[in-house]
Amino acid sequence: MKKIYFFVLIFLCNIHNAVAKDIDVIISLPPGSTTDIVAKILGDEYFKLTGDKFIINYAVGGGSATVAAVKFKNSHDNTVILGTTSMNIFAPMLEKDLPYSDKDFNYICFIGSTPGIWIANPETNIKNIKDMSDRLIEIKRPFIGGYNFLYNMNIDILKKTGHLDKKIEIVPHKGAPDILLNVLNGNLPVGLVGTTSNLFQLAQEGKINILGSTHDKDIVKDGITVPSVSQTLSVPQATGGFILSLKPSVKKEFYDEFTTNVKTITQSERFKSELLKVNVFQYDIFGSKETYDMILRIRKSIEPNLK
Repeated sequence: MKKIYFFVLIFLCNIHNAVAKDIDVIISLPPGSTTDIVAKILGDEYFKLTGDKFIINYAVGGGSATVAAVKFKNSHDNTVILGTTSMNIFAPMLEKDLPYSDKDFNYICFIGSTPGIWIANPETNIKNIKDMSDRLIEIKRPFIGGYNFLYNMNIDILKKTGHLDKKIEIVPHKGAPDILLNVLNGNLPVGLVGTTSNLFQLAQEGKINILGSTHDKDIVKDGITVPSVSQTLSVPQATGGFILSLKPSVKKEFYDEFTTNVKTITQSERFKSELLKVNVFQYDIFGSKETYDMILRIRKSIEPNLK
């Protein structure tokens, strides 16, 4: 009898393996990036649920978001793309001649936000976002560290809306670790950085002041409440995030199966917990219409400040 059970088990496993399939997923950033990590978290959960594997294709290089979008546009019907707000929200607002548009995406889910965090050196005595402008202008050479167009856009928005003095400069840095290091050693009074893993620990130790975030809601993490700049100052802020899309030509059978499975995964507490480990704050936005409506709302809120 045990032999019969053993062979039945082997038979069932073979059936499972026979129906399991690979799913091609395109991302625009390299291995080890937050986008890559989010894709792998989603892929791991998808495999546990269905047995299907995510095969991640890295479309990197100059203008990597555009490279990824075009690769997706020219891919087979059942390809998936884990896009970013830079790809799907801000680039279409800033570039007139992009080789892709909204019609090339069947948006299905806004997975989460990777907000920028405003930080200051404690010696500046800048403790919140409201007094940042006054305190910065008192410094001999007032400047803020930035490192990509998304964060620099937020600095420009605060200047245009009168919440930052126009004399305050944006000084380019190589990335979040570079800005953080310069804030820690006092070379940089204020910076706008990604939610790197040790920010909250450094704030608890009193080595940096966290002033606010670009998220549209207040963030609570590790006992620290980070106020939303959008809510505090009543001005929009551009923030990073991840948008999952299928092709408009996707086969109905694959669409129904994939979207049902992704909805099950993204609504689970385990998935939310895994995202928080890499400082991705989940959005509960699912469905083609709902996701596209969110994209349009963000564009509408930012657009007046780009003129």
